[in-house]
Amino acid sequence: MQPTPRPAPTLREWLLVTLAYTLLTLMLTYPVARDLGNAFLGDGHDGFQNTWNFWWVGQALGTGRSAFRHPAAPAVDRRFHQR
Repeated sequence: MQPTPRPAPTLREWLLVTLAYTLLTLMLTYPVARDLGNAFLGDGHDGFQNTWNFWWVGQALGTGRSAFRHPAAPAVDRRFHQR
């Protein structure tokens, strides 16, 4: 005996689920969600450095370069970079 297939979700069901998850995300990350467009996450000291680090690793990996060396500072080996 085969189970009866469930009908595809309707647009209303998709919208309700999307709205519920959006509201839950905003509630759980309220201070971040409020200041997302004008602030960096962090303790006020390392936010810019962390943002640059994320950007550089993405650039380096996307172009096949080492994430541990930067062309502007070839003598600095980022493997020993202290956080």
